[in-house]
Amino acid sequence: NSFCTLLGMGKRKGQPRKTKKVKSKVDAAVAGARALAKGNASAAAGGEARIPDCIKRLSSEAPEEREAALQDVTHLVLTPSHGALLLSHNAAGLAAGLLANDTLAPIRSAAAAALRNIVLSGDESVADGLYPHSAFDLVGGITAALAASIEEAAQLEQSGPGAETEGGEDGEAPSVREQHAAHLTAAYKDVEEFLMLATVLAESNDAAAQALSQWRSNDFMSRLMSCLQCNGHVEVQQAAAECLKVLSEDSEGVASFIGTGLAPEAKTFLNDMVSSAPSSPALLRVSVNMCGALLNVGASVSNVQTVLPVLVAAVSTSAGQLLQRLVPLLSNDCALDPAVRQMGVTQGLDRLRAMQAALQALTDALHIVCEEQNDDLDDEAAFASNPAATVITSSGLLPAMIERAAEVMAPPTDPILRSVLFEPSESGDVATLQRVLASVEVGVLSLTSSFIMLLPVTAFGVLSNVWQLIGTAITSRHDRLNDAVKHSRKLAGLDAADEDDGNDGGVAVSSGTGLLCLPLQLESLAEIAATVQRKDEAGATQATAAHVDVFT
Repeated sequence: NSFCTLLGMGKRKGQPRKTKKVKSKVDAAVAGARALAKGNASAAAGGEARIPDCIKRLSSEAPEEREAALQDVTHLVLTPSHGALLLSHNAAGLAAGLLANDTLAPIRSAAAAALRNIVLSGDESVADGLYPHSAFDLVGGITAALAASIEEAAQLEQSGPGAETEGGEDGEAPSVREQHAAHLTAAYKDVEEFLMLATVLAESNDAAAQALSQWRSNDFMSRLMSCLQCNGHVEVQQAAAECLKVLSEDSEGVASFIGTGLAPEAKTFLNDMVSSAPSSPALLRVSVNMCGALLNVGASVSNVQTVLPVLVAAVSTSAGQLLQRLVPLLSNDCALDPAVRQMGVTQGLDRLRAMQAALQALTDALHIVCEEQNDDLDDEAAFASNPAATVITSSGLLPAMIERAAEVMAPPTDPILRSVLFEPSESGDVATLQRVLASVEVGVLSLTSSFIMLLPVTAFGVLSNVWQLIGTAITSRHDRLNDAVKHSRKLAGLDAADEDDGNDGGVAVSSGTGLLCLPLQLESLAEIAATVQRKDEAGATQATAAHVDVFT
């Protein structure tokens, strides 16, 4: 089957195609924390009228000054003490103008990085102000900058390093080969920056997502496909796959492009990527996101069957004990050589990102399969009688998910893991690893909750063992969250009287760690406990489907 044939299954039974993105639980929690931080920062600024120095330097005639100013904005806009102030001085509009109009590639790339963090740091009004209501055509600017960087990289690949020359005295001057490699790396880094900006803008702005995917009037999609096939530059492939996944969530344009506008070699590439799991964690992340895109634009049981091998591989035994292996990397007291630690963090992030995307795609796959069920039966009976359910039950997914659930709910190193997972980190990459790991735990528990509803509890083991896992998981997370809230209250100067009065003083756990995910994990664990209890009571009383509502 060709990729286009696989996509021709249309929308889900009984559901219109999505027209409005719905943020995941984790996204919603992070957005709430950002809004709180932004509000606190605005209050702290207290009407300060001083224009930040980096805002002034964005208009400098010196290119190096503009680039340095954009780099400052990129870092400062994510901090509560500076983010609101920068946004109030039109950092978004100034950066958008540089991306759209500046002729220098380093400036455009730095502007893309700044805009990406600006969108991430603000609420939806920030993204709405960038497109289509900005004075600049940001989508056109992204597309043009992406095209220029792709062309530059292609020319560098084709030309090669040229004739080798000797370096300067004591090897101070880089060789021609080293200079060429540096320029090529910079060109591909620019491509990655523009793709990441397109992704976060599309996530936050429906109009931008629609504009980016209108391939008949905008060649962004063709550029995106060329980036997907950029073998040997996996970071670019990852960014392109994630962008395709996001664009596919809402837009008919993506399905139209894949069905009509793809070149034959691109179709072959897409087919290969969604039908087998690469051995490299970095490339697996690419394949998983492309599988998610396929399910978005062609929500059918046959497509679920096509992508399940890749998705199961992403959550299967190859990931076994992953959480425990990451514990040494998360600790601030890590004794590993910094270079070794960084390599482990990078590989761990690739593995976790692949698992994170796979869990999202598996949730979509389960919904597609359950569309075929009889609504008159309870969930378990309906799933058992659903012919399409064999696609899930015969895929090896259930054993893999049982293993992942056991690791997440009660790993042997749980007290240590809970401690290092939520401690503030001095490293940005380690902090990212903390957040992604906590988000993966949310995904595992959420999907486990769905399976608990659809399958007999005995499929997950002896009932007493299941209850022990649930109790351990709830206790460890509740205690950790309670400690975090107490610590936050102490830092805020609140006492027990404030708590009795219902005054939380705006206390919130830091969004810089995985603490934001704890309430979401507890929510899924509560759902699991309620479902197990309902089924246990129903079995003990020999209740039928008609009696189930008595227990719910």
